Amino acid sequence: MKDMKKTSPSFRQANYAASEDVAMQPVLYKNQVIYEQQFYQSKSPDTLWYLAYDTQPLQPDFPLHIHSFTEIYMLIAGEVDYLVNTEIYHLQPGDIMIIPINCPHQTIVHQPGLPYERINLWIKPEALEKLSSNAPDLSRCLDMDVISPNHLIPCATRENEVICTAIEQLAILQNEKKFAGDILAEGFLRQIVVYAYEYCRTDMSRPPQDRVLRNHLITSAIDEISRHLAEPITLESIASSLFVSKYHLAHTFKQYMGVSVHQFVINRRLAKAREMVNAGFPLKNVSAECGFSNYSNFYKIFRTHVGMSPTEYRAAGKKHAEKGKAP
Repeated sequence: MKDMKKTSPSFRQANYAASEDVAMQPVLYKNQVIYEQQFYQSKSPDTLWYLAYDTQPLQPDFPLHIHSFTEIYMLIAGEVDYLVNTEIYHLQPGDIMIIPINCPHQTIVHQPGLPYERINLWIKPEALEKLSSNAPDLSRCLDMDVISPNHLIPCATRENEVICTAIEQLAILQNEKKFAGDILAEGFLRQIVVYAYEYCRTDMSRPPQDRVLRNHLITSAIDEISRHLAEPITLESIASSLFVSKYHLAHTFKQYMGVSVHQFVINRRLAKAREMVNAGFPLKNVSAECGFSNYSNFYKIFRTHVGMSPTEYRAAGKKHAEKGKAP
C-alpha cells in the first residue's frame, strides 16, 4: 500500500485537477456562505463516476461542504485531519474515507503548503442504481444513516487493499479504452461499494481512540436538529434543550464544525429537500417537512442555493435519468 504511487503510474497519467470536474458553489444566505460540491453540469449524463488524482495544496480555511454524490477519498501523502459529520479523523497515508451523499465534511489543514496527495472517486447516485440492476440493491449501501459513524477504512485492512486495487483498475479504465470497459468498471465499482459497506458495518470498523475525536455537545446538537428538522429551530431552542448557554453552543459549534448553527440547519434542510423533490413528493409537502416557514421562503432559498426552482430541478433530474438510461 505504501508503494502505491510507484506501482501505479496510471495515477500520474490521470493527473486531473479536481476543479475541472467538480464545482464548489458558494451560496449566500443572509450574508452567510454554505457550499455544495457537484459535478459540472456540462459533463455528459453518462459520466456516472470519475476518478481524480490531485496534488494541489489546500488552504487552512477550506470550507465545510456537502455534495450530491458519494465520495471515496484516499490519502496518499500529507498531514491532514478529516471532519466527517461530527467526528474528526486523524488520517495516515493509505487511509480511505467513505463520504456519503449530503454528509457534511471538511479537510482540516494544519500546515498549509506541505505536500498533499489524494485520490477522489466520485460516484453519482445513478451509478449505484445501475450497479443494482442485476445484483442485490447497492443503491443505499453507503448512505449516511447506514454507515455512520464508521467512515474510516484504515490502510492495514483487507477491505482497504481490495478497494485500493479496484481504484487502480478504474484509473486505467478511465484513461484507456478497453474491450468491455464499462462492464469491467461496474465490477470494480461493485467491489468498492460491497467491501466498504461490509467493513463500515462491523464492530471492527470503529477506529482507535487516538484516530478519532468526538465532541458530545456537537453530536447532541446535530441529533437535536435532525429530530426537529420540520419544526422551527433556533440557536436558543437547541441550547435550551441541551442545558447550555447559546453563546457557548454557538462558539463551540462554529469552532468545531466551521459553520454556524444557522448555516448547518439550512444546509441540512436543503439536503433533505433535494432528496424529496427528486423522489416526486408534492412541493408544498417538501417545504413543510423540511422546516421552511412557508412555500415562498422555501422557493426563494432553494432557487438561490441550487440555481433553479424546485420544479426545474425535478425536471432536470428526470431528464438526466432518462438520458442515462438511453442505449
